Amino acid sequence: MGQNNPFAPLIKSKRPLQLCDVIYQKPTKLTQWHDFINFVYRDLVTGEKKLFTIKDPEYEIYLVKPEYRTFRKPRDFMERHKLEEFIIPYKDRYKEIATLATKASGDQRYWDYFKKSRTEMERRMLYLYPYVLGADVNIENYYISKWAHELETDKEKYITSFFLDIEVNLKGWEGDIPREGECPIDAVTLIDGVTKISHTFLYHTPDNPQIDEFITPEKQKEFQEKTKEMFGDDFGDIKEYRCYMFEDEREMLHQLFVLIHTIKRDFGMVWNGLGFDLPYIKGRFEKLGMDPKKEMCHSDFPTPTLILFEDTKAFNFDEKRSFATVSCYTHWIDQQIQYTSL
Repeated sequence: MGQNNPFAPLIKSKRPLQLCDVIYQKPTKLTQWHDFINFVYRDLVTGEKKLFTIKDPEYEIYLVKPEYRTFRKPRDFMERHKLEEFIIPYKDRYKEIATLATKASGDQRYWDYFKKSRTEMERRMLYLYPYVLGADVNIENYYISKWAHELETDKEKYITSFFLDIEVNLKGWEGDIPREGECPIDAVTLIDGVTKISHTFLYHTPDNPQIDEFITPEKQKEFQEKTKEMFGDDFGDIKEYRCYMFEDEREMLHQLFVLIHTIKRDFGMVWNGLGFDLPYIKGRFEKLGMDPKKEMCHSDFPTPTLILFEDTKAFNFDEKRSFATVSCYTHWIDQQIQYTSL
């Protein structure tokens, strides 16, 4: 961890903390080529969720000592006394491997390869140098291990979640199912698993008469009573159904994420979320002239990160490797993939 423990401020606070998520953010021109490792954690006394960020994170790599370089294929592990430790900036790992390999072997080709390579995939080939170990450790996993060593607590932990679904207005749309925000989103429901409150956001589109059923407080109350009657036994005790009507779709979607960023639940569960809902919301923000990173990411993070990867190569859901990396306090989960995987 270097001479100065980056977790020192948290250790000094002597608070029982629960790690909720770890998000690594790569260096970019926007960040002046700094990278960040972000820890979303919960204070187990107050229940408040907070963010702790390490700028330009370091990690450990190891060089096999000369007398033990008797093999040619990379090894998964070696005894510690046979290795020399180096603490390096994570973002410079490929440069450091090339430097160590060049010095250890006296072969300039390692450095030349590093200078010529341009893509991440090309530079990853440097991991194959057999006498450098630990360089290919995932940075998020590395710091999860460090957190557990430095800040683990016996205090009982817990997780929180909400469930979300969107409805798209396809009136007038011709062709296949829209995927990139082509049609208005006229309804979004978020059920908070902590408060047991169902929040429904409605866009008052003139060509959707079903929306009119929710305009007045009387009609909303009637709907809430009918919903409890129909679904109460199946979906548990929803304490309250709230409806919010908007004349502007932009404001509706903005307020949805104001709520998400305010309640800061650990997990956002969306059925087929990475196959449709989340990419569609992102596309809809773009179609409406809004910045999806500004809306879907939380401003507490040093830079916005919004990656929604759908694995279209795997046909079976239990084999899909889709994932979402969003710089916010909530980790997004595709419920359909999660369910079929289990």
